Amino acid sequence: MTKATLAAYYAAVAEKMLPHIHDRPLSLVRDTDGDLQQTFFQKHKLPGMPKAIHDGQLEKMSGKESRILWVGDLAGLIAGVQMNVLEFHVWGSLRQQPSLPHRMIFDIDPDEGLSFSDVKQAALDIRGILEALGLQSWPLLSGGKGVHVVVPIVTCY
Repeated sequence: MTKATLAAYYAAVAEKMLPHIHDRPLSLVRDTDGDLQQTFFQKHKLPGMPKAIHDGQLEKMSGKESRILWVGDLAGLIAGVQMNVLEFHVWGSLRQQPSLPHRMIFDIDPDEGLSFSDVKQAALDIRGILEALGLQSWPLLSGGKGVHVVVPIVTCY
């Protein structure tokens, strides 16, 4: 796969993807050399990063401040492609209100010995339990081998 192919993919899915990523603090999973053997998690801005990947301060519930990254548009997704971003991992809240999450995520990360059909079955099992509790959910591919089961929540405060 080339960067051009991945950029074209993001352009095609941006309308559906951006509401789930726009203005959310995120971590990037990046590849160092294109062979998928050496990846790393990035949570903070590094020198030379494109301006379309924004950074800023965030005050945590503990009162401590932290630097975060976020994207707001297709240009941010494409900037990620240029930097060898393989996965965008977002928070369950917006950056403007980090202590007011509006989604809960069950993150299914399989063991090396499990197949994707096992992951899919686990997601279906979780969805069934949530449904029995009266909660709606949907699957979201995490970018790797896992699945996130996303549950929208309404904050009460």
